[in-house]
Amino acid sequence: MPGAFNRQIADPGRASGAAFSEALATANNQAVVSPSESDATAPAVRTFTTEKGTVWTITDIAASLTDSDKRILGWPSTDPATGMLAAMVAQDRNDGFLNGPMTNDYIVGNPAKGIPGLVDRQPSAVMTQERVAALLDRLSQGVSRFA
Repeated sequence: MPGAFNRQIADPGRASGAAFSEALATANNQAVVSPSESDATAPAVRTFTTEKGTVWTITDIAASLTDSDKRILGWPSTDPATGMLAAMVAQDRNDGFLNGPMTNDYIVGNPAKGIPGLVDRQPSAVMTQERVAALLDRLSQGVSRFA
C-alpha cells in the first residue's frame, strides 16, 4: 500500500540498527536502505522508505529517553511491560507529545487539561496499580531530589 506508515521500536540491546533494517527488508520482501552511521552515532529516529512507498520509522528507545525518564521507568529492563512503557515514552518524546520532564499528568492523565496519561494508553496488564504506584513514587523522589 503506497504511503503506508509503520512505527517500529529499536532496542540496541537486542539488534543493531543495520540488523533491524535487514529484518524489515526481509519481512517486507522489499529493499530497505540501511543507515550509513554506526549505532553509536545513529539518531533517535530513523526513517526508511521501501520501493513500494511504505515508510518505516524506527525509534531507538535508549537514545530517545532522558536520564530522568530512564530512572522513573526503571530502564533498561528485561521486563516486557517496562519495555512497552519505555517505547511509548520514547515515541512521545520524538513525536513532540512529551516535552520536558515526565509529570503526574503525563503518567495518570488529566482530563481537565485534555492530557491522556500512560494509564489510558496502555493495556491494564501493563499499567497495573502497582506499576502506576511505582512510577509515581520514582517521579516524586526525583522531583523532591532535584527541586
